[in-house]
Amino acid sequence: MVKKKTKKRGKNISLNLPGRRMSDKTNYPSIVFLILLAVFTYLSYAVISPFISAILSGVLLAFAVYPVYHLTKKYVPNDTFRAVIITGMLFILLTMPFVYILSNVTRQSVFEESDQLFRTIKTKLMTGNVLGLECENKKSFVCKLNEDIKVWLKTEKVQIYLTSVAEQVINHITATLIDILLTIPSIILSLIISILATFYFLRDGKFLSERLIQLLPLRGHHREELFTKAYNITYAVVYGTLLIALIQAVYAGIGFSILRFPNSIFLSVMIGFASLIPYLGAWIIWVPAILYY
Repeated sequence: MVKKKTKKRGKNISLNLPGRRMSDKTNYPSIVFLILLAVFTYLSYAVISPFISAILSGVLLAFAVYPVYHLTKKYVPNDTFRAVIITGMLFILLTMPFVYILSNVTRQSVFEESDQLFRTIKTKLMTGNVLGLECENKKSFVCKLNEDIKVWLKTEKVQIYLTSVAEQVINHITATLIDILLTIPSIILSLIISILATFYFLRDGKFLSERLIQLLPLRGHHREELFTKAYNITYAVVYGTLLIALIQAVYAGIGFSILRFPNSIFLSVMIGFASLIPYLGAWIIWVPAILYY
């Protein structure tokens, strides 16, 4: 006998359970709060974004001078007063390049010095005595080279071309210096923000770093490993930058001494500090110094 398997179909029973409509579940206060939070976040970013680089510079400055801040604790126990002293010294050191520029270079002096520099270059090109040598031993290599340069520069096409190039270069340098003079107020504002950020990160940096480590969504040993790597990278960047600034200051001092610049030691120290200023660098000292010289 063959048994037939039968399937019993169950009836679909629909239960009319009491419930709320989808529109009733919408939480309008939460949506309004999230929209306002997003708007205020964007506005805060729009206000802070021009100064993000200044704040980050303050973080790096605080990291660089933190050993000094820690070592002076036994002499100045108050954290706030100690941070004020160190940031005040930093402010004086970092504003000295701008004081030098403002005291030696004005908009009128830029035009006058650039015009005088152009005339000097043009005179040397016309005479051919670029090296400015008075040769006694004409058989020496330097004197022969000087004579060959004079002969080459007396060519009319060469003089026209080099004069045009010199004029374009000097005009570009003049325009750049004027732009810097006009943007000095905004640079000083960024510097003040960096100094304020340095103050707060010096005083509260330890607490902020500990809170930041606790907020990381990682396990304990992963947090420590990540923090150690970040510390080592920051250490290498900051103190590598300080070493490069020191090297620039030493070489600038040697060059200024050879050229017999007045106040060569002061200028070399200013170049060292200026090389630490973001977006600018050592040239804001040596370009005005050359024009002034």
